[in-house]
Amino acid sequence: MFSLDSNQRLIRLRNWFLPLLKIKSFDHTDETAENLINELKAQLTELTNSGEFSPGLITVLRIIQYLSIPPENQFILGAKIELKYDYMLLKLHGHGIYSLLITILEKSANTLLRTWQIGVPMNIHDRIIIYGILIPALIIFKTLLQKLTIDRKTKVCYFILLEIHFLWVFLSL
Repeated sequence: MFSLDSNQRLIRLRNWFLPLLKIKSFDHTDETAENLINELKAQLTELTNSGEFSPGLITVLRIIQYLSIPPENQFILGAKIELKYDYMLLKLHGHGIYSLLITILEKSANTLLRTWQIGVPMNIHDRIIIYGILIPALIIFKTLLQKLTIDRKTKVCYFILLEIHFLWVFLSL
Protein backbone atom coordinates (compact mmCIF):
# COMPACT_ATOMS: atom_id res chain seq x y z
CA MET A 1 0.00 0.00 0.00
CA PHE A 2 2.80 2.41 0.90
CA SER A 3 4.76 1.76 -2.31
CA LEU A 4 1.62 2.23 -4.45
CA ASP A 5 0.97 5.60 -2.82
CA SER A 6 4.62 6.57 -3.25
CA ASN A 7 4.56 5.59 -6.92
CA GLN A 8 1.47 7.71 -7.52
CA ARG A 9 3.12 10.67 -5.84
CA LEU A 10 6.27 10.20 -7.93
CA ILE A 11 4.18 10.08 -11.11
CA ARG A 12 2.40 13.32 -10.12
CA LEU A 13 5.75 14.93 -9.30
CA ARG A 14 7.11 13.81 -12.67
CA ASN A 15 4.19 15.56 -14.40
CA TRP A 16 5.13 18.81 -12.65
CA PHE A 17 8.76 18.60 -13.78
CA LEU A 18 8.23 17.20 -17.29
CA PRO A 19 8.64 20.62 -19.04
CA LEU A 20 12.00 21.08 -17.32
CA LEU A 21 13.36 18.10 -19.24
CA LYS A 22 12.44 19.69 -22.58
CA ILE A 23 13.74 23.19 -21.88
CA LYS A 24 17.52 23.07 -21.68
CA SER A 25 18.48 26.64 -20.77
CA PHE A 26 16.87 29.29 -18.62
CA ASP A 27 18.57 32.46 -19.77
CA HIS A 28 17.21 35.59 -21.43
CA THR A 29 17.83 34.61 -25.06
CA ASP A 30 15.68 34.26 -28.15
CA GLU A 31 16.24 30.49 -28.17
CA THR A 32 14.86 30.17 -24.64
CA ALA A 33 11.82 32.28 -25.55
CA GLU A 34 11.16 30.09 -28.57
CA ASN A 35 11.55 26.89 -26.52
CA LEU A 36 9.18 28.21 -23.86
CA ILE A 37 6.55 29.14 -26.43
CA ASN A 38 6.87 25.72 -28.10
CA GLU A 39 6.46 23.99 -24.74
CA LEU A 40 3.48 26.22 -23.92
CA LYS A 41 1.89 25.25 -27.25
CA ALA A 42 2.56 21.57 -26.50
CA GLN A 43 0.89 21.92 -23.10
CA LEU A 44 -2.12 23.63 -24.71
CA THR A 45 -2.36 20.85 -27.32
CA GLU A 46 -2.33 18.31 -24.50
CA LEU A 47 -5.05 20.32 -22.75
CA THR A 48 -7.16 20.33 -25.92
CA ASN A 49 -6.69 16.59 -26.45
CA SER A 50 -7.25 15.45 -22.87
CA GLY A 51 -9.60 18.17 -21.64
CA GLU A 52 -7.70 18.46 -18.35
CA PHE A 53 -5.17 21.01 -17.14
CA SER A 54 -1.75 19.55 -16.52
CA PRO A 55 0.68 20.60 -13.80
CA GLY A 56 3.27 21.07 -16.54
CA LEU A 57 1.34 24.11 -17.75
CA ILE A 58 1.82 25.71 -14.35
CA THR A 59 5.55 24.94 -14.50
CA VAL A 60 5.93 26.55 -17.93
CA LEU A 61 3.95 29.64 -16.91
CA ARG A 62 6.03 30.04 -13.73
CA ILE A 63 9.26 29.80 -15.74
CA ILE A 64 7.97 32.43 -18.17
CA GLN A 65 6.98 34.64 -15.24
CA TYR A 66 10.40 34.20 -13.64
CA LEU A 67 12.27 35.07 -16.84
CA SER A 68 10.11 38.01 -17.98
CA ILE A 69 9.02 39.76 -14.77
CA PRO A 70 11.31 40.71 -11.88
CA PRO A 71 9.82 39.36 -8.62
CA GLU A 72 10.23 42.60 -6.70
CA ASN A 73 8.35 44.67 -9.32
CA GLN A 74 5.61 42.38 -10.53
CA PHE A 75 2.81 44.18 -8.68
CA ILE A 76 4.05 47.77 -8.99
CA LEU A 77 2.50 49.75 -11.83
CA GLY A 78 5.12 51.59 -13.86
CA ALA A 79 8.09 50.17 -11.97
CA LYS A 80 11.49 50.31 -13.63
CA ILE A 81 12.31 46.93 -15.11
CA GLU A 82 15.77 45.71 -16.09
CA LEU A 83 16.41 45.42 -19.80
CA LYS A 84 16.77 41.63 -19.74
CA TYR A 85 13.18 41.26 -18.49
CA ASP A 86 11.86 43.69 -21.12
CA TYR A 87 13.81 41.86 -23.80
CA MET A 88 12.40 38.50 -22.79
CA LEU A 89 8.85 39.86 -22.55
CA LEU A 90 9.08 41.36 -26.03
CA LYS A 91 10.66 38.19 -27.45
CA LEU A 92 7.83 36.13 -25.96
CA HIS A 93 5.35 38.56 -27.47
CA GLY A 94 7.09 38.24 -30.81
CA HIS A 95 6.69 34.47 -30.65
CA GLY A 96 2.94 34.78 -29.95
CA ILE A 97 2.46 34.54 -26.20
CA TYR A 98 -0.42 37.02 -26.28
CA SER A 99 -2.79 34.67 -28.13
CA LEU A 100 -1.63 31.71 -26.04
CA LEU A 101 -2.41 33.57 -22.81
CA ILE A 102 -5.85 34.48 -24.15
CA THR A 103 -6.47 30.80 -24.92
CA ILE A 104 -5.35 29.75 -21.44
CA LEU A 105 -7.59 32.34 -19.78
CA GLU A 106 -10.58 31.34 -21.94
CA LYS A 107 -10.16 27.63 -21.18
CA SER A 108 -9.78 28.35 -17.46
CA ALA A 109 -12.88 30.53 -17.47
CA ASN A 110 -14.86 27.87 -19.34
CA THR A 111 -13.81 25.21 -16.85
CA LEU A 112 -14.72 27.36 -13.85
CA LEU A 113 -18.00 28.47 -15.43
CA ARG A 114 -19.02 24.93 -16.36
CA THR A 115 -18.66 23.64 -12.79
CA TRP A 116 -20.39 26.73 -11.41
CA GLN A 117 -23.37 26.32 -13.77
CA ILE A 118 -23.79 22.67 -12.85
CA GLY A 119 -23.68 23.57 -9.17
CA VAL A 120 -21.03 21.01 -8.31
CA PRO A 121 -18.15 22.36 -6.25
CA MET A 122 -14.70 21.70 -7.65
CA ASN A 123 -12.44 19.41 -5.74
CA ILE A 124 -9.36 20.92 -4.13
CA HIS A 125 -6.86 19.44 -6.61
CA ASP A 126 -8.63 20.92 -9.67
CA ARG A 127 -9.01 24.27 -7.94
CA ILE A 128 -5.29 24.39 -7.08
CA ILE A 129 -4.36 23.53 -10.68
CA ILE A 130 -6.63 26.20 -12.18
CA TYR A 131 -5.58 28.91 -9.74
CA GLY A 132 -1.96 27.89 -10.23
CA ILE A 133 -2.46 28.49 -13.95
CA LEU A 134 -4.52 31.67 -13.64
CA ILE A 135 -2.23 33.60 -11.29
CA PRO A 136 0.97 33.50 -13.40
CA ALA A 137 -1.00 33.85 -16.66
CA LEU A 138 -2.72 36.99 -15.39
CA ILE A 139 0.52 38.45 -14.03
CA ILE A 140 2.28 37.90 -17.38
CA PHE A 141 -0.72 39.26 -19.29
CA LYS A 142 -0.96 42.35 -17.08
CA THR A 143 2.75 43.08 -17.36
CA LEU A 144 2.70 42.62 -21.12
CA LEU A 145 -0.23 45.00 -21.54
CA GLN A 146 1.33 47.46 -19.08
CA LYS A 147 4.58 47.40 -21.02
CA LEU A 148 2.83 47.92 -24.32
CA THR A 149 0.70 50.82 -23.10
CA ILE A 150 3.38 52.65 -21.10
CA ASP A 151 5.86 52.50 -23.96
CA ARG A 152 3.29 53.50 -26.55
CA LYS A 153 5.26 56.58 -27.55
CA THR A 154 7.98 54.54 -29.19
CA LYS A 155 7.70 53.34 -32.74
CA VAL A 156 8.25 49.67 -31.89
CA CYS A 157 5.41 49.62 -29.39
CA TYR A 158 3.12 51.34 -31.89
CA PHE A 159 3.53 48.46 -34.30
CA ILE A 160 3.01 45.91 -31.51
CA LEU A 161 -0.20 47.66 -30.43
CA LEU A 162 -1.35 47.70 -34.03
CA GLU A 163 -0.73 43.95 -34.20
CA ILE A 164 -2.69 43.42 -30.98
CA HIS A 165 -5.55 45.49 -32.38
CA PHE A 166 -5.69 43.35 -35.51
CA LEU A 167 -5.51 40.21 -33.37
CA TRP A 168 -8.36 41.51 -31.19
CA VAL A 169 -10.47 42.29 -34.27
CA PHE A 170 -9.73 38.83 -35.66
CA LEU A 171 -10.68 37.13 -32.37
CA SER A 172 -13.93 39.07 -32.13
CA LEU A 173 -15.10 37.86 -35.57
